[in-house]
Amino acid sequence: MTYFEHYVSIHQLKCLTGYTRPIDASRYTHLNWAWDEAGANILYQKHFYGRKAIPLITKSMANRLSPVTDKAYEAEVLHTNLNESFGNRKY
Repeated sequence: MTYFEHYVSIHQLKCLTGYTRPIDASRYTHLNWAWDEAGANILYQKHFYGRKAIPLITKSMANRLSPVTDKAYEAEVLHTNLNESFGNRKY
């Protein structure tokens, strides 16, 4: 399997180690998640993060992933406001 290099954390680590099954977000329109940060946080915390992850690689394999090079990371975050990036927001 080819590793998708574009899945990079703000800590410059490769982070594609698993996935979750799709969710029908239309069931949660009452939360106004598409434009309301509070509604989005409820949806994410209660329904996304609680879903069981399906591993793509073992933990041993994940530990052996090579780090992302500075040049590759700079290319991935070009034109990205890292202050608003997932995992970096203060709210």
